[in-house]
Amino acid sequence: MSTSNGFVMANSGGVAPSIGAELPLGPGQPPILIPLITGQYNNVVSVGLKPGFVVVVPVVRKEFKGANPWIMISAFHLKIDGCVGQSFVRSYATLTRITDESDVVLSYVGSTKAV
Repeated sequence: MSTSNGFVMANSGGVAPSIGAELPLGPGQPPILIPLITGQYNNVVSVGLKPGFVVVVPVVRKEFKGANPWIMISAFHLKIDGCVGQSFVRSYATLTRITDESDVVLSYVGSTKAV
């Protein structure tokens, strides 16, 4: 498995001379020798993969004061570039509440969606 960035392109080609023979089905006919020249051309494109690469995209960080904090995010678009194969997206939110008596951290994790 490759861990290179991007992709690799490779080309190769060649020429090979040979001699073929045609054997007749009827009696009394001599075999016929046929000179042959064969050629080949190969083109290879290889993509370097990096499995398990995770990117965290922060959307907003907001501080609230009061007893009923509320935030709404809508029409958020995400574009995945340079990925070969299936990708997954999962949303999350982390809420931190700090008072004189305690500190509380809650994390809400959404379901994983295949893209």
